[in-house]
Amino acid sequence: MTLDRPQDSTSASDNTPRPLRGFFSCTVLSSAFCILIANFAIVLLIRLLMLPIAIRFKWWMQLVMAIGMLFISVFMCVHVYLHWFKPNARALALLKQVRNGEAAIELLGTIQGGITPLMTEVQEVLRDLRRQKAEIARIEMETQQRVVNRTDALERSLGAVRQQASRDALTGLLNRRALEIALPETFNRCRSENSPLSIMMIDVDDFKLLNDTLGHAAGDEFLKAFGQLVRSTLRETDLAYRYGGDEFVILLPNNPPSHAAAVGARLSSLVEGLTGAMRVDRPPRLSVGLLSSDDLPPGASAKMLLDEADRLLYRVKQSRKAKRKDLVPHLI
Repeated sequence: MTLDRPQDSTSASDNTPRPLRGFFSCTVLSSAFCILIANFAIVLLIRLLMLPIAIRFKWWMQLVMAIGMLFISVFMCVHVYLHWFKPNARALALLKQVRNGEAAIELLGTIQGGITPLMTEVQEVLRDLRRQKAEIARIEMETQQRVVNRTDALERSLGAVRQQASRDALTGLLNRRALEIALPETFNRCRSENSPLSIMMIDVDDFKLLNDTLGHAAGDEFLKAFGQLVRSTLRETDLAYRYGGDEFVILLPNNPPSHAAAVGARLSSLVEGLTGAMRVDRPPRLSVGLLSSDDLPPGASAKMLLDEADRLLYRVKQSRKAKRKDLVPHLI
C-alpha cells in the first residue's frame, strides 16, 4: 500500500512568482481603498447637504470632515495614478521600444512605482530570451559552417570520383568515355572560334609481341612510361586519351597540322629511345594517323574527324607492314 505525498498548496498549485502576486495584490487593495474612501466622502457630502440638522456635529466640523475625506480620496487617486498607471504606461512604451531594438533592457529598471518588482522579472525574462536568441544564432552559424564544410568535402570527394572515373588507372591519361564527352565540345568550340583542331590517332606497333616475349607486367610498365611521356610532351590545353588497349587519341586545339606532326615525331622518337634496349625482335614503336579539322568539309562532325583519323591510322599500319615507310600525306 502506498500513500500519496500531500502536495504543498503554495508551491505546487500556485506557480506565480512572489513579485507578481504582490503586484496584483497591491493593485487590487489600493484601488478598492480609493473607491471606498471616495464613496464615503460622497455619501457624507450628500448627507450634509440634505440633512444638516440631524447630525450632532456643527456644520463647519461636518464640512471639514467632508473636505478631509474628499482630499484623502483625491490624494489616493493621484497616488494610484502616479504609483501604478503612469509607470504601467511607461513600461508598455519601453517594452515596445525594447522589442523593436530601440531601447536597452536595462531602462526597464529605471521605472519606479508599484510595478518595479514586475519590471525586475520582465528584465530577467528578456535577458533570458536574448541569451537564448544568441545561442540559437550561434548554433545556426555553427550548423551553416558545418554544412558548408561538409558540402566542400563532398564536392572535393565528388570531384575526385569524377576524375578517377574519367582517368585511365594505368597510364594516368583520360579514358574513352572522357573522349566521347570532350571531343564534340572541343570540336564545336574550335569551329566557332574559326581555329584548327588537330587530332592524332596513335597505335603501338608490336605491343602484343612485347607482352608475349617479356610478359604483361613489362607491357604495363611500357604503357605507364608512355603515359608519362605524353603528359610531359603536351601543353596544358592539349588532351590525351587512352582509347583502348594500345590505342591512344590526342587532341590539339588551336594547332595546325605542322605543329601536330612535330608533336607526333617527338613522341615517336621518345618511344624509340625508351624501347631501344628491350630484348625483343621488334621493339614497340608508334603509328600515328594525323588529321586537322580544316581538312574536313564544312558540314563535318566530330565523329567524322575521329573516324577519318582512325582510317588514316589503319592506312599507316598497312603501309608499314608492306613497305616499312610512310607513303600517305599527313602521316607519320
